[in-house]
Amino acid sequence: MNPPLPTEILHPIIKFSLPIVSFRTYRARYRLLLVYSLVNSTWRALAKKELYEELFVKDLKEAAAALSAEGACEAVKRIHYGLPYPWPDSDEMEDLDLGKVELPRSARELRISGFRVNGEVLPSLAQLETLHLRWCDLGRDDVLALCASPPYFVPPPPLHSLSTLSLGDPYLFPTAFPSWTAWFSPATLPSLSRLSIALGERSETVGQDEDFRQALSLLAPQLTSFSLAQGEGKFGTEADFPWTKFTTLSRLALFPNYWEATDLLQAVLQGVPGSVSALRIGDCRDFEIRYRMGRFWQQDVLEALATAFVEGSPSLQNLQVLSIDLLDDDKSDGVDVELEKLHQVMAARGGSLEYRLGWEGEDELLDWERFVEPW
Repeated sequence: MNPPLPTEILHPIIKFSLPIVSFRTYRARYRLLLVYSLVNSTWRALAKKELYEELFVKDLKEAAAALSAEGACEAVKRIHYGLPYPWPDSDEMEDLDLGKVELPRSARELRISGFRVNGEVLPSLAQLETLHLRWCDLGRDDVLALCASPPYFVPPPPLHSLSTLSLGDPYLFPTAFPSWTAWFSPATLPSLSRLSIALGERSETVGQDEDFRQALSLLAPQLTSFSLAQGEGKFGTEADFPWTKFTTLSRLALFPNYWEATDLLQAVLQGVPGSVSALRIGDCRDFEIRYRMGRFWQQDVLEALATAFVEGSPSLQNLQVLSIDLLDDDKSDGVDVELEKLHQVMAARGGSLEYRLGWEGEDELLDWERFVEPW
């Protein structure tokens, strides 16, 4: 009989045998880990540890039950709280009350989907390193304006550990939540270095909010990674958008709208300093337009990139990795020509060109995780 594998070898084997974590794969992961737990006590301990590192819960009741299990509070690192694709109306959202379920001290990442998040929740997030807010309303629209105004408003305490933040289709009620410049700022987020913003129909007004752009201009100098999905708006192309403030930016991901896809790229190339070493450009989330405009969209973007290289855009002077999301693998001649041009340019500077299929979701929905974690 062969001797058992050491734990330091067995654990990576178990980890790499599992599908990538997401709402779609959680059940498959659970079934595999259940099988592994039946092998012997060593496998069971490792499977249990891997299971509790990622918790997927829909509501407070599920969260309380999951965290009450033996060993859960010591093992959990990431909590996914809410539904994968809730699409709730604003008035149907429940308030997030983390006071009823204390976050385990081991938790470093929290993903909240489809809840109202009120200002008093912010202090309870102090231990987190990563926070994803998706389809969340910040505050309530039925609270008096006095609540978020001086002298009643108290600025939130700094979240010193938070380095990664994503806002997916956010909506802020300024009468009941600290203004963007009050909480979405270096004072509250002193360690933030990775930011992702994905706007959609329900958050289109956020992109038009001058306070939001002002807050972003204050955060921009400390960001090394930034991802922007325009959705249906023009966010990022405004004359006062603070692209010039991203002075330490290393990784940039852009998901422009279809009908004016090159506008966002041109705005970036005219404003972002030359510190960017990795650039990703992908398709946005407009499902209906995708089939009508897909190839025109990607060819226009590729042509604009090739032209920018020829003209010596300062924003691209240090680029080493260029990643392009293609809408399908049936590329037209025009797309092939532009891809070859870009491949030659990147090879000449010792860099690389990567491209992948961009449409990764199911049930006519894009995989939202590629917006918040593009690298």
